[in-house]
Amino acid sequence: NCPSRRAVESGELASVVKEKKLDNSKIQYLEHTSIPIKENGSITSILEIVTDITERKRMEKLALRAEKLSATGEMSAVIAHEIRNSLTSLKLIMQFLGDSTKIPEKETNSIKIAMESVYEMEGIVTELLNFARPRAPKFIMRDIKQILRESNSLVRYQIEQRQIQHDEKLSPGIPECLVDPDHLKAAFVNILLNSIDAISDNGKIIVSANLVTLSEPVLDFFSEQQINVKLNEGQTVIQISFEDNGCGIPDTDMDHIFDPFFTTKTSGTGLGLPMTKRVINEHGGVITVESNDGDGSIFKVFIPYRE
Repeated sequence: NCPSRRAVESGELASVVKEKKLDNSKIQYLEHTSIPIKENGSITSILEIVTDITERKRMEKLALRAEKLSATGEMSAVIAHEIRNSLTSLKLIMQFLGDSTKIPEKETNSIKIAMESVYEMEGIVTELLNFARPRAPKFIMRDIKQILRESNSLVRYQIEQRQIQHDEKLSPGIPECLVDPDHLKAAFVNILLNSIDAISDNGKIIVSANLVTLSEPVLDFFSEQQINVKLNEGQTVIQISFEDNGCGIPDTDMDHIFDPFFTTKTSGTGLGLPMTKRVINEHGGVITVESNDGDGSIFKVFIPYRE
């Protein structure tokens, strides 16, 4: 697919876009254009132009991603609304049957199982609606250390059941910060559940938090290996790390972990991490991921310190 050869053969402009992987794992996009120069109707030379179009490609992909997110959100809202209406009717019928004294005990147990399934489906529908039409954040002064402790307590049962070692390293010097505590708690729980699912029994999760001044810019994670500077050198942030020794994330999956509905689990909606990223971004923060397949993962959250 040589543009120079095509330009010579066709006598017309030819171009091709090539990908070049850099040492820091970023991808550079180069557009190679060949323009035939003619004299008296014959090609005498070829003008070669190589243009770095990495930024243009990045903006195109981000625009496409935003468009897909918007369409996905609208579709999710419509589907979730219709399902919720049906579930409400189904739940009322199940409750009526469950309260009836004329139903044999064997059928009553079946109704209880069916009700549990209805509640599980309601949870999925709620998750869809929260993703499609999220509540606007309500920022108040709160202690992020306390939010982390509350998040940890919400997953304590799963941690104990799996016999996972769980360590907290929360710096006492972190002051209160302007945040939405409910949104942040949900985001932290999603990351913790992701770690729990990734590790085997007797695994380990370390949650740490510190107030730091950035010595270099911190880049936000985007799908398809696209990144964007969000926090600058010298900025004061609260850095929160969730480290596990689980199975890690394969390279083929890394680009898609924040894409809606992407999941490698047998159960789940694939909305946990996308909603987590949205929450972190609405706080003006960024989230980064370091992972090797089979060698654990580190999710780092950076929240700008605001009074």
